[in-house]
Amino acid sequence: MIISRRTDWSREEVSAAVQIMEKMSKCLDAGLQLPIKVHQAHLGCKINVTTEIVAINENSEVWLGERPDDPDDTFHGQLDIPGTTHLLQDTRESALARANGKLLGAAIIAFRFFDVVYISKESARGPYISLLHEAKIQGRPTAPGEFSDPDGFPERLVTSCGDRARLVFSNRRFV
Repeated sequence: MIISRRTDWSREEVSAAVQIMEKMSKCLDAGLQLPIKVHQAHLGCKINVTTEIVAINENSEVWLGERPDDPDDTFHGQLDIPGTTHLLQDTRESALARANGKLLGAAIIAFRFFDVVYISKESARGPYISLLHEAKIQGRPTAPGEFSDPDGFPERLVTSCGDRARLVFSNRRFV
């Protein structure tokens, strides 16, 4: 039996943990996604790298994508800036392509790397290093979400996303 609230480890817990971590490693090596609850528990155990895109339209509004309405997702149903957590086999380019996929339907007029930002541990998902990008877009992405004025983001926005979006917006190059 595993008792997650304790910090000492029984022999059985060590054995189970090693087996589970080996299975996770094999899945990640094969490019497979972990079940969402396993993925999120794993995120809380390490520093994660994410690629995020602050997409700004011609009306100076920021695109906020809607997270899946999956009760197992820590931020289900909330709004978020488009992005992706880097997987074991990812290159910067493959993660960026996955993040850009969340903007399908909108034309990317201009694009640039903005900065690297450290995000402290704000939830069970753990701390992140974010590779922030700025994109000027035209049209509306087909994924669920909404455009918003950075001075009045909706309450259902994942908290730290607003800070990063405003940082890019206030220093945007593409007007």
